[in-house]
Amino acid sequence: MNNEELEFVIGNIFKQHQRIQLDNSRGSIKEILPEIKTNDGRILKQTRFDFSRAKKQDEFNHLVSGFPLKDNYRHFELSRVCGNPKGNYIGFMDDCTPVRVNQEFLHRFSNNPDRIWFYLDNRIIKINLLKCFNGPADNRSYCAYDLQSAKSILTWFCTGKSIVGKYPIWANQYDLWLPKIKLELEEYWFALCFSFVLSENRCIVTMFEKDNPVKGAPEVFVDNPLCPANPESFWSSILNSKVTLEHTLAFRLVNKIKK
Repeated sequence: MNNEELEFVIGNIFKQHQRIQLDNSRGSIKEILPEIKTNDGRILKQTRFDFSRAKKQDEFNHLVSGFPLKDNYRHFELSRVCGNPKGNYIGFMDDCTPVRVNQEFLHRFSNNPDRIWFYLDNRIIKINLLKCFNGPADNRSYCAYDLQSAKSILTWFCTGKSIVGKYPIWANQYDLWLPKIKLELEEYWFALCFSFVLSENRCIVTMFEKDNPVKGAPEVFVDNPLCPANPESFWSSILNSKVTLEHTLAFRLVNKIKK
C-alpha cells in the first residue's frame, strides 16, 4: 500500500481501541501526597525524608552515624552518614537494621505505634523497592499518620506493588500516575490497600539500649503500628474499622492475619 492507503487502514484499526496516554499528561502519583501542618503554622505538602547524606572529609574513620555500636562496616566503610549517634528516634535500613535519627522539621517522628512509614518511589523501574516500616527508611520516606494520609500514601504504595512483575519493560521509562477509582468503589479500594499493607509490612518491635552507640544516647523503644492485637496501634485505632464484612476479599485477608 502507499502511505495514504496505509494511514486510512491503520486509522480505522485505531478507532476500535481505547487510546491510553503514556506521558506526563496523566499527572504524577506524587500529587496525592497529603498536606501537613508545621510547628510555625504553615501548611505544606508532605516532603520526602532522607536520613543519609554524603560524609564530609573529616567524618571518615569516626563514629558519626546512628547504627548499633558493633556494626563496624556501616560505621566506618560506608561513604555516607546515616542518622545521628544520639538520636531519640529510630529509622530503618532495608534489612530492618535500626538507626538512631533526630526529629525532622515536619515533626513526623514518634516513638508511639501511631504512624507507619514507607519507602516510596514514583519511577516504575524502582517500584520493586517499595517498603513499609514503623520508622523512616534511609531515603524517600513518607509517613501515614491519620486516615486521610493513610489513604493517600497507601494508594501510592499499593498501586506500585500491584504491578510489580506485571508490566512490559518499556514502561520502565515512565512514572506512576494516580489511578482513577470510581466513587462507588473507593471504600473497597481503600479496604484492599489497608489489608494489603497489613500483610506486606516490615514493622518490627525493637529497642535501642542507652549508651549505644555512644555514651549519653537514650534508650528508645519502638512498637509495631500494624499489630492488630495492640488496641493503641495505628491499625487498631485508624484502619481496622475501615475493613468490614462487605469488603469480602480484604476482610478475609485481615481475618487470616489476625488468626
